[in-house]
Amino acid sequence: MRKFFQVLIWYLFTAFKLLVLIWHKILPSDNKFFRYFKIKAENFIFFSPRVYKVSYIRKEVKQSVEQIRLFTKDMVRLYAAYLEAEEGKPTVIFFHGQSENITKWQDTLLFLKKLGYGALFLSYRGHFKSAGRPSEQGVYTDAETAVEFLLKKGIKENDIILWGRSLGSAAALQTALKYKVGCVIIESGILDIKTAAKSVFKRYIKIFHIHIIKDFIMWLITSSEFLQKFNNKEKISKVDIPVLIIHAKNDEKINYEQAEELHNENPDTKLILEEDGSHDRTDWAFSYIEEFLKENRNNEFTDIHT
Repeated sequence: MRKFFQVLIWYLFTAFKLLVLIWHKILPSDNKFFRYFKIKAENFIFFSPRVYKVSYIRKEVKQSVEQIRLFTKDMVRLYAAYLEAEEGKPTVIFFHGQSENITKWQDTLLFLKKLGYGALFLSYRGHFKSAGRPSEQGVYTDAETAVEFLLKKGIKENDIILWGRSLGSAAALQTALKYKVGCVIIESGILDIKTAAKSVFKRYIKIFHIHIIKDFIMWLITSSEFLQKFNNKEKISKVDIPVLIIHAKNDEKINYEQAEELHNENPDTKLILEEDGSHDRTDWAFSYIEEFLKENRNNEFTDIHT
């Protein structure tokens, strides 16, 4: 019975998102009043913050991290977990994906701890323990706030690593354009929000067996004018520091061709496509990421690309 209600809720939630998408398409974009509501609609479509569904915090994690509060320049109070780096090691800022929160990625934090790296796991506005409501610009502002926190602690820009997964890849690349950080990791990243939306909705169509309206949904997404772009394709071509793009070929949410297109936009990036993996796990990528980090650390994060 519980499973039945869970499936029913997902049907209703997906149906409501589809209705909001239709309403979004109908609204004109050339009017300031309607643009406001289009952005509000996009924020509902793009973000599904996991505020209450959190994972149990392991004892080792509790003992390792400091829970901190950050204030953005627009005065939004954010939550983050901070792990101090061992002497001489860089610090990684981790940007999680859509419909996630930082408690899901404790294995990632412990992986970085094992390497002696510092870590700042940021909870975007509107997400777990953070105030405000999420938006594209809001996420970028939150990411800048995380970097500024580390800079105030005396950590140099080139000793900061940006790790963005899924939608968080946009936060990582946007931030890399503003700060001369050491390197960037794009895990299961997106090309842009429209391409990502088509990939995710294809999964919903398969799960909920709504193939009869598949063409309509794809047309609706393709023909919609999104005001918020999350355009990684444009951003990555401007990034001139080492970038690792890593993606599982059997990613069930974001198709790996998006990773290939990102790499094509900037051939200096390092592309790894793993045959086995998952969008909802990261352990399969740890060995590749460790090699990339050590490689670039040995070269003091100079402009060496593989």
